[in-house]
Parts: sequence; structure tokens; C-alpha cells
Amino acid sequence: MSFASGFYSLRIELSDHENARYEKIRVKTARHPLETSEHQAAKFLAFVHCYSKGLEFSGGIFQPSEPTIFKRDITGDWLSWIYVGVPPKKSLEAILRDRTCKERRIYLYAETQIKELRHVIVTLKNQGELPLQIYIIEEQKLSILAECEATSAEWKVTLVDDQAFVMCGELDVDLEVREIEIDKYRGEVAA
Repeated sequence: MSFASGFYSLRIELSDHENARYEKIRVKTARHPLETSEHQAAKFLAFVHCYSKGLEFSGGIFQPSEPTIFKRDITGDWLSWIYVGVPPKKSLEAILRDRTCKERRIYLYAETQIKELRHVIVTLKNQGELPLQIYIIEEQKLSILAECEATSAEWKVTLVDDQAFVMCGELDVDLEVREIEIDKYRGEVAA
């Protein structure tokens, strides 16, 4: 049985002018003992980047078959499926077959994860259309943001184009969160 190494509560003030989202959000999540502070920071940043009312954190590493962040409708069907890191192949195949899911995203936070994800993508059974958005979070600056980790924190986040400007305590961090074109990985043989 796994135990949480800590529970984290974060108050976020979000300003996203492009999508007309101005929210004050409070999120809580447990941190698995094997979860790095960079993964935790990427999880919070991904939540803010794709925020809409009703999004929730799953058990994360506690529940590897579940996405990191999700939203379900009243019947239990997926509306949003968001994974931080490289999802297991079976989970990715299942969500790609799910016709009810409106939003499928993957957030990577290390350059090495691009190669890992490419391997998963080229080995998928269905090589048809992949209705999936993939983002990469700037790795070096994410580790700076991870330093802001505390059991209770406040973030002020402004999203502009591919940039996330985060104020956390005394830290001011601007990170690139850019979408990766999935088509360039299709049909390639994984190394």
C-alpha cells in the first residue's frame, strides 16, 4: 500500500486574456512518495493551463491507469482526459477509442519524455487520426517553480500565447508551455 508523502493545497489566481478566463481556484492533491517536485509543479501548471469548471485531480501515481486530471459528465463518461508525463500505452489506446471524450491532452515536462511518448505513439494499434494535444513545459524553469513547493501556497498565473507567467511568493517565473505537432512523430520507428 502506498502512502502520500504530503497533501498540497494551492490557491491560484488565473488570468487568461486570450480565452477570457479570470478565476480564483483552490486545488488540493496528495503527493505520492515517488512523485518528484517537478512532476507536482507540472501537474499544477497543466491544471491551470487547461482549466475549466469541474476539472479534478485523480489519484495520480496512486492510480496509474487514470489520467492525472479529468472531468466526467453525470453519466461517468470522460469529457476531459489530461495526463502529465507519458501515459501507459493501454490508457492512451483506450481514451483514443472513447468517442465521448471532448478533450485529450498530454503535458510533458522533460525533453526525454518526447522520445518516450514517440515510442508509445508509433506502437499504437490505431494509426488513424489521433485527436490529441501534446504540450511541453519548459524543463529548466519548471525546476525553479518546483522550489516554491509548500503545503499551502498561492500562485498568480497569467497565460499569454505559449507563456505562463507565475508569481509564487518571492519567485517570478515565466515558462514556455507550447504545443508539439504530433504528425511529425507518426510513422517513425522508435529508436
